[in-house]
Amino acid sequence: EEGSTDHVAIKVITAKDGAAFVNAAFEAELMQILSATCPQSAANMPKYVAHSAAKTCQISGAGVVRLAMSYVGGGPLDKWVYGISDEDHKTVDIASLVEGPLPGSRQGSSTVEHACTFTRELLEQLSGVLVALQPIAFHRDISSHNVLIDFPEGASKPRLCLIDFGLAVRAGSWSRDWRTANLAGDPRYWTPAAWMAFSFGFKYLTTHTNPGFEHQYLNRIDHFSIGVLALETFLALLSRADAGDGAGPALAEVRRAWSKYWTVAIHLFQMFHTKGPLAVRNFITQSKDEGISSLVEYLRHLRHALRAAADQPANKSCASLLLVLEELVAENGTLAWSEIPAMLSEDPFVAGEGESAPGRDVARVGRLLGEATRRLAHSRIRSTGGAMDQELTRTQPEISDGDMLSRSTTMPLSADQLSKSFSHRRRSSGIF
Repeated sequence: EEGSTDHVAIKVITAKDGAAFVNAAFEAELMQILSATCPQSAANMPKYVAHSAAKTCQISGAGVVRLAMSYVGGGPLDKWVYGISDEDHKTVDIASLVEGPLPGSRQGSSTVEHACTFTRELLEQLSGVLVALQPIAFHRDISSHNVLIDFPEGASKPRLCLIDFGLAVRAGSWSRDWRTANLAGDPRYWTPAAWMAFSFGFKYLTTHTNPGFEHQYLNRIDHFSIGVLALETFLALLSRADAGDGAGPALAEVRRAWSKYWTVAIHLFQMFHTKGPLAVRNFITQSKDEGISSLVEYLRHLRHALRAAADQPANKSCASLLLVLEELVAENGTLAWSEIPAMLSEDPFVAGEGESAPGRDVARVGRLLGEATRRLAHSRIRSTGGAMDQELTRTQPEISDGDMLSRSTTMPLSADQLSKSFSHRRRSSGIF
């Protein structure tokens, strides 16, 4: 705005073909719509200022999109928690990331109360953005590196901002386009469905005995990523002493279940960057211990541990938070973005011991407990068995990179092509 002294960030996207140009322009248009229609979310995402889109080649459709937005202060959440850069995450010792503490990190630094309070802030602030986003698009790249944390002077709580909408897809056409769209985002935050499609093709997913995984990929892909991010943050910050018997033994079981799941996710993520996607695909399809079934089973155990912990009287201070986390990662979850703040207000740390907070919905908490129990009782895991060779002959979905490169999924992909087609890197912005 004229006369403003605020800094502006400029994102320049060079699109190499027509499809990439359309995707880049959509990011700018999406931010414009969100900023215009949902000003209440402005504190938790960059504010649109202006953009330009110009084609540089009429034949290929290549072009350049320049997007100006408000500069968001602070730094990446992953750096704040772990004390290392996103590049370091690709090679650092996995046990140090999962169990900690890394030098200069905040791992294991918080009591249950403080870890819960921070995780609630994360969920409440980002759910406000996602309420506005859901009718328009799916973000598809929610991760600890795409959330910025800042501590404004005089503020009583941190400010958390969701950034980088470059891999977003239109919500209205996603139900038609998902089978031909690329896989995108940080693999650590992929749904089980994304791993199934990556390893065996989308047909494997559509014929899976548990239709919840397909439902999750079509409707709740961002819910899952936020759930994993919140679990990661909560358990990374939580002191080991506070996750033991003193705070309810069930929390220790949640940590153990999470460690198993997160260790596999980081292992696959690091393999992407050190050996390439083809090596990951081969590893998953040939592995007996760390294949899709194991990943899904670890997730099921984690959800069961969350539900059990929420049911323990010793954990009443964080019971609603634990249920929200379980709902977010469940393939048949029903919790809406708009319901999250009210759900989180049920915990005594928020509502006040013995108080009835405004809008308090005890029935909703009980209903979530029942739904979680039924989902866990009926969850099924599909074994590839003798059909694995047939699954591997199916056309594999392509993997998107940060520059939104596009390839035909009918083309055979060499190891080198796959390596080029995926990367997890943040595009830089300039400030003036």
